[in-house]
Amino acid sequence: RASQDPFPRGLARGTAPQKCGSSLPWPVSPPASATAVIAHERARTCAMAASSASAAADGSPELVGGASGNSGYHLPDDPVVDFWRQPGIAGGECAALRDQGCAHFKEGRVAEACECFDAAVRVTPDCGPFLWQRGIARYYAGDFSGAAAQFATGRAVNADDTEELIWELLSLYGLLRAESVEAAAVASDETASRVEVARTLLRDVEEPRPALRVVQRLLDGRMAAAALRQLLLSGASGDLLPCEDAGSEALEDLSAQDVFYLWFYLALFDGEVEGRPEEAAEGLRRALAAPMEGEDFMRHVARIHAQTRQ
Repeated sequence: RASQDPFPRGLARGTAPQKCGSSLPWPVSPPASATAVIAHERARTCAMAASSASAAADGSPELVGGASGNSGYHLPDDPVVDFWRQPGIAGGECAALRDQGCAHFKEGRVAEACECFDAAVRVTPDCGPFLWQRGIARYYAGDFSGAAAQFATGRAVNADDTEELIWELLSLYGLLRAESVEAAAVASDETASRVEVARTLLRDVEEPRPALRVVQRLLDGRMAAAALRQLLLSGASGDLLPCEDAGSEALEDLSAQDVFYLWFYLALFDGEVEGRPEEAAEGLRRALAAPMEGEDFMRHVARIHAQTRQ
């Protein structure tokens, strides 16, 4: 996210996982089948958007400023940036707690980061859906259920943010792994169904940013990891990088930021979804080697990921 958000998402193997506060609930009484859940989630997102529009029409406080870039890439609208610009939010206690949580996370103090983010929500409950950093911290605390729920609430107020869905999906895969280990068997049907729901919803997002459009297709199953890896290894930053596996799209004039995001999400897919640690380590190395300018919270995420997955 851009300048109005001081911790933009731009894009030690050490301690045992720690819980990050109480988990947010999965939507109340979801329908049983995956098809019904998808319809339910789409309807819920539309209802949230309609409610926000209605509140604005009724004279709710006007948001200050327009939307800025998200993840270092420009988006036409960004409800998260707009939320943190509101009078009473910008410079308020919840924003200060968020900033403290981000600072803790960047230093590898994940448990302390979780405490700050949870405190921010206690102070100002309305900030909860817009606090995507809380989901990241929960993920690296090993609270995959809480992380998935956090990203689901963010998706409800920002349906066009591909990364909310990507991280919700990664969190659900983490939950699948945890359930399989705990039960020494196949993970629950409910979690597997939620994975399929998230994959379908991810495919529906109209992502305008070419690099994240490729990541979107990697995570929803339309692009093979091996194909993306081959394209990245054969191309160079600034050169044309055709992505035939991603439909009719092409990545042209790759920036260092594009290179970072593609390698980082490929590494996440390799390690967290497919269980290929060697490929994941190589992807992380290449992501962190991309020379980026400016502050990007996700670069710190990649660094913390590398430390915790050594």
